[in-house]
Amino acid sequence: MNLKQLLDSSPFHRLIGLKFIDSADDVVKIGLSYKPQLDGSDSGVNIHGGVIATLADVSACFAMMNKTGGDAPNINLEVHYTRMAAAGDELVATAKTVKVGRTLGICDVEIHNQNGKLIAVGRSTLANAAPAREKLTK
Repeated sequence: MNLKQLLDSSPFHRLIGLKFIDSADDVVKIGLSYKPQLDGSDSGVNIHGGVIATLADVSACFAMMNKTGGDAPNINLEVHYTRMAAAGDELVATAKTVKVGRTLGICDVEIHNQNGKLIAVGRSTLANAAPAREKLTK
């Protein structure tokens, strides 16, 4: 599975600026470059928390897909913010597969800024034996 190609094939991923960084057997790293459209307000102080949650979501899904070789839609995502991501921050999410079961899997995610400061942690439960998205959306 070509994770970079898959990440780049989504108009939404391209819109917010997600970038594939690296992968290993059970770990995936995805980056997010700052742009003003990601700000939480017109004052331009911080990156919106929903963008950070999206980074956690996508990273967890890609870690599970990397481990299983199949699609892995998110069933539940929990995000704990440890500090605000400042406007201008470059973010990197590191997602690790914790458990792969017959139908469900769990991934943990840490998101750091360019200075190594922890911005958020997340845990995702994913369907690792899901049918194709075309079937799920009918």
